[in-house]
Amino acid sequence: MDAGCNLRNMESDPAVCFITIKNRNHGVQKMKYLRSLAAGFLAVMLLGGAVAVNAAEPGFSTETLSRQDEDRIRSNVEIVPLEAPPRKSAIQCFDVNREGMLAVGTGNGERKTIAVYDPDGMYQYGFTYRVSGDFGLQWEGENIVIYSVRGDLAFIVNPHGELEEIQEIQNTPENNAYWHHVVFAKERRAGDCLYRLENHMGVLNLFASSYSQLVCVHSDGSKQVLYDVSAEQLTKAVFVMLLIILFAAIVLCAIWKQFRKMNPGKPIEN
Repeated sequence: MDAGCNLRNMESDPAVCFITIKNRNHGVQKMKYLRSLAAGFLAVMLLGGAVAVNAAEPGFSTETLSRQDEDRIRSNVEIVPLEAPPRKSAIQCFDVNREGMLAVGTGNGERKTIAVYDPDGMYQYGFTYRVSGDFGLQWEGENIVIYSVRGDLAFIVNPHGELEEIQEIQNTPENNAYWHHVVFAKERRAGDCLYRLENHMGVLNLFASSYSQLVCVHSDGSKQVLYDVSAEQLTKAVFVMLLIILFAAIVLCAIWKQFRKMNPGKPIEN
């Protein structure tokens, strides 16, 4: 015990002694923390940066995969270049580069399609790949980065449909915000054009999980439709709405039958 905090002082002023002991313990813990931090820094320096953390160009913080993990993922990723323009369907995600080249992502079950169009909406090239769950995409130079939400992975694919690199997206608050505010944003600006995803189905928009149109709004306010699958989207929305109504009717019918069973009506007396 400290000389200024002996038994006599403890009895006369215990609060002062308690604060003195607490401050001393805090100082010891702080020194241990600093020593641990220094040892960790030295270990990283000696290992030559075994864990490489880098900021991907589009804005995500990513971590380089080990060779074993990357080889395992590559063996399960099937990217197939398209030989002809794909059938257009509702848009899941998109991106536009500085030259106005459009990358449009659509999905049909696990089979996803990435189609690239020029500034006038004319098809250039594309590829398909198989992945479960939602996905996003962004340009990185001439390559396209495909983001897998379920796997937290970034696949960098060149214009020939070849997988250049795989990176793991870190689970950070900044990355989570980037998912929602950038990758899945429905508006992007390039040059004097605002590119925007739209639906024009009135109340049926409530039943749409994707978009039917990609338009370019010029600086003078004029609008150019670059991609349009409104008819297909409307049919899909009506079908989903009918399924919801049918499901609600079945549930209400089951509740009514259960209610009648629990509360049988009295027989009518003559």
